[in-house]
Amino acid sequence: MVVLVNRSACGGTALEKWKRVEPMLLQRFGSFAVAAVKSPAEATRLVGVMLGEGERDFVAAGGDGTVNLLVQSIVEQAEPSALATVRVGAIGLGSSNDFHKPFRPERMFDGVPCKVDFESAMPYDVGVLAFEDAQGVAHTRYWILNASIGITAEANLFFNTAGPAIRSLKRFSPMRGIVYAALHAIATYRVRGMAIRSGEGEAIETGVTNLGVVKNPHFTGSLSYDSPHEPDSGYFHVHLCKRTSIVGTLITLIRLLWGKFSGVHWTRSWRAKSLHVTANRLFAVEYDGEVVRTRCVSFSIRHKLLRVCT
Repeated sequence: MVVLVNRSACGGTALEKWKRVEPMLLQRFGSFAVAAVKSPAEATRLVGVMLGEGERDFVAAGGDGTVNLLVQSIVEQAEPSALATVRVGAIGLGSSNDFHKPFRPERMFDGVPCKVDFESAMPYDVGVLAFEDAQGVAHTRYWILNASIGITAEANLFFNTAGPAIRSLKRFSPMRGIVYAALHAIATYRVRGMAIRSGEGEAIETGVTNLGVVKNPHFTGSLSYDSPHEPDSGYFHVHLCKRTSIVGTLITLIRLLWGKFSGVHWTRSWRAKSLHVTANRLFAVEYDGEVVRTRCVSFSIRHKLLRVCT
């Protein structure tokens, strides 16, 4: 087992958290290799080397972006025959740690959520995000939690790239940083007209306040959709919040705090295997906390691609 520790997670406090929980994990699970990485490129290179040396058990110690980076690195570099034998775990050192939700007391170490029981690993679907950047170059990314367009994506972009004030909040109070980013996105977001096509159906034209493409319903702090967690179903759930007022957006936010989304006239939910979204202008797309910009994006599923600790 090799643990990749993202030193920069949670505003740079991840390494401090790791040093606190490492002795507990050693006592519980025995010896393992540890690599503290400073950049995505370093993590990707290390995963490739470890795969080549026969390592099959990997742990992402960081936030949801670190889990995403590990999944991305494995899917891109592992031989197809090796993917079925790779197992992925995680230690939640990040700001939101949606991968670990709902939190289970028996898997907490000094307040840090951990999924490192490889005997419990089960096949997980991996989401595929295909898009073109502003220059028209095609890219592919992978995700296992959820993806979004609209306010959630803009809030993640602001949270990831904002200046010193929010960086300070991320370091000393991650939840306040998340709330600040969410409120900023609500106040500044302008509804975009988009064309959405599910599967082989006809595209619908609609204003998008928010669009969630969801495997794990938990996202952004304490928010949660009302769809089930179906890690190996071969489907994802789509949650569309259409054009609405700021009051309607705030009502939706409050409902999400209670795990409710459906039931108001400006929302719609359905289950799908693929989704295609286009717009005339660039828009943000978030996947497991990472963000890209595009005018055209497709979502699909690779069924039971990786084994993941539960």
